[in-house]
Amino acid sequence: MVKIWIVLLGLLLGGPAFAMDCYLNNEGGPVDFTTTVDPFAVPSNAQAGQKIWESSDFNITVYCTHNYADNQEKENIYAWVDPYGSSSDPYYQLGVTYNGADYDAIGAPVGLDSGVCIDNNTFANHPPQPEQKDKLCSGSPSSLTFAASMPARFRLYVKLKSMPPPGYVTTLSSDFTVVQFDGKGGINTMADAKNLKYRVNGLNNIRVLDCGATLSIFPPDQVVDFGAFSSKDVQAQPLQRDFTVKANKLQDATCSDGFKMTAEFYTDAPLLGDRQAIDLQNGLMLQILEQEQPLTFNTYTDFADFTGGNMSWERRYQARISPAPGGNIQPGPFSSTVIFKVSYY
Repeated sequence: MVKIWIVLLGLLLGGPAFAMDCYLNNEGGPVDFTTTVDPFAVPSNAQAGQKIWESSDFNITVYCTHNYADNQEKENIYAWVDPYGSSSDPYYQLGVTYNGADYDAIGAPVGLDSGVCIDNNTFANHPPQPEQKDKLCSGSPSSLTFAASMPARFRLYVKLKSMPPPGYVTTLSSDFTVVQFDGKGGINTMADAKNLKYRVNGLNNIRVLDCGATLSIFPPDQVVDFGAFSSKDVQAQPLQRDFTVKANKLQDATCSDGFKMTAEFYTDAPLLGDRQAIDLQNGLMLQILEQEQPLTFNTYTDFADFTGGNMSWERRYQARISPAPGGNIQPGPFSSTVIFKVSYY
């Protein structure tokens, strides 16, 4: 009898102890969200280093729980920008704006500490001892946090490295993971990971134009001045000032493409409720209106259409100051900066 010994070897991979689960809105909510971006275009007068396209803001609520970090450690929620690396293109640079700061996608994840802390889940069944206070978010065994929600605001952008030739087809992948929410140890790549990912697709739909447009604003100094007024004045009636933005299509022999433009009023100032008013932090709020309808800040909408015979396009807006809900009006000077941005398609 011949006996053959078969030795079966295996290795069960424990892997790193990934720190937490993160969902959209609440526990059990989506952990993988995808949105499609519309096609966009590069105007002929774009400059190297300039953003040629941005998405509108994504404003979401992230809910994280189940911190099982090693050594019973507390853990902060991290936003990992460009977690899986993006495809490259010789003419275009992808990037992410997170909470107002820009991060070019360089092929490696960038971890951003939210400062929102979650205590280790092991303490839910085995209360911490006084000598373990350094492991706790609050430093007190009587005040533990096993779940937390936080707002996140981000957008995707494309910068121009150099002008591509007419008809150029981008090498950017259609799909891009903008951000993943996880712990400080890095991204959980397991198939069953419960870590909220926000993805976009459609990034390969870029058209190179042989044309563009110039913008002008009235008043020419781009300052909307409300002058001096009393709290009684603004409480009796909102104060309103008009201004205009005009786009002129370039007129030269090479300009043959038709195109449309979208625009937004962008601010990093705190916004109220439905993001249609800036909180001026003095009991007043600022709105931008078109035809008496308030516009949503940090959101692109249609602005101009140069696909027909029009060579110029003008929009009239109103800036309105009024009391903020529940605000206590404070006397003194105030100012707010709003950026008018456009994209082509």
